[in-house]
Amino acid sequence: STNTKQLAMLKQKDEDSILTQLTHVYVALASGSSASKDAMHTLNQLSEQYGQSVLLLNLAACACLQAGQYAQAEAKLEQARQDFEASDADTLVNLIVAYQYQQKPTAELVQALKMSYPNHFLSKGLEMVEGAFERESLKYRV
Repeated sequence: STNTKQLAMLKQKDEDSILTQLTHVYVALASGSSASKDAMHTLNQLSEQYGQSVLLLNLAACACLQAGQYAQAEAKLEQARQDFEASDADTLVNLIVAYQYQQKPTAELVQALKMSYPNHFLSKGLEMVEGAFERESLKYRV
């Protein structure tokens, strides 16, 4: 694919560059669950070298989600919230996904997303679906 070719070109230029390593992680995550271990390995190296960050914890959570390690994904995201007071849209959305996979209630997180990020595409999508449901339910009121 084009992404893989571009990654190969980056690696030729500077394999140890953080940009190259992050690109490797993104390509691995986009490649599916079979590459999630490879992404996790690179993320662990980056965390050891540069320290944790909200971005690295979110990417690690995505790798865990792809690998079916939902509790570990939740732990990474909770670490981002505790250590960095992360309340960004990506952290909230990834935490909602981790909760859903574990059949945990998500209403509080969804509400936080809608309140803090009303223009986020997922907030807009929820608003549209909820509006459609409301309109349809009026048709069947008894």
